[in-house]
Amino acid sequence: MSWRAVVTVLAAVTLTGGCGDGSGPDGSGAGGAGPSAPKQARPVITPDAQIVPDDAGDLPDPTMQVGLDCQKILQDRDFAGPAAQKIDTVAADPRSSDSEKAVADACGAVIKANSGQWSEAIKRADAANSLRGAVPEQMRRPVLGMLDQAELVSAAALGEGDRVRQVIARIEREGGQVPDGYLRNACAVVSGTQTLPECATLTASPGSSQPPSQSTSGPTSEPSPEPSQPSEPAGTSPGEPSPGAPGTEPGEPPDTGGGTGPPPEDTGPAPAPS
Repeated sequence: MSWRAVVTVLAAVTLTGGCGDGSGPDGSGAGGAGPSAPKQARPVITPDAQIVPDDAGDLPDPTMQVGLDCQKILQDRDFAGPAAQKIDTVAADPRSSDSEKAVADACGAVIKANSGQWSEAIKRADAANSLRGAVPEQMRRPVLGMLDQAELVSAAALGEGDRVRQVIARIEREGGQVPDGYLRNACAVVSGTQTLPECATLTASPGSSQPPSQSTSGPTSEPSPEPSQPSEPAGTSPGEPSPGAPGTEPGEPPDTGGGTGPPPEDTGPAPAPS
């Protein structure tokens, strides 16, 4: 993928919010282009395949051991333990072979990048790049892949735009295409947009900090139906008394004046006196 095509790739990448602020020990910061932009979690770089394949063949034992140690460090995410210190020792030991140093420095670059120590990661990447040809063939793809990503992410975090483009050009020469994940991780650690201006549309895009939308697949709440009204006798309207109610005329309210009851029944004319 050419650098010109990176714009297209970046526009298709959706960054999600993370749980960390991405601040590295050497002062670099991850996240959006401004104080109000959503922060991104610092990515964790891992190889895209086993560093030491099952069919390692005649891989030198010391170099194989460095690869196995590195593989376990990255799997356990133990970037400051004894195993990580052992990797540093191998890289600095003048008695180590070039293949041991190449793998150890590449692993060291990834460990430093995963720890947010961008400047140290760049130094280790420089040492590893000087020995790229010494990486055994059985380990080249995962080792050089994670090395390129560590260098790309660290250069982006430090604002070294020229170096970012150099790494991308090298990946294109050697592999033909820059994986989307490399670019996504580079944008996740950019502080400001001068290094990768295309990231501005990603970190500040509408919806990037919106709360999760509510599910529409679950049950929805419907308004409860009105309670049923008691039925009225036939021939009446709601609110009117039933026909024949004592002391009332149709359409008039009942008499509540405290009377003693209905008037005596009319039985006709009084009988004549005898």
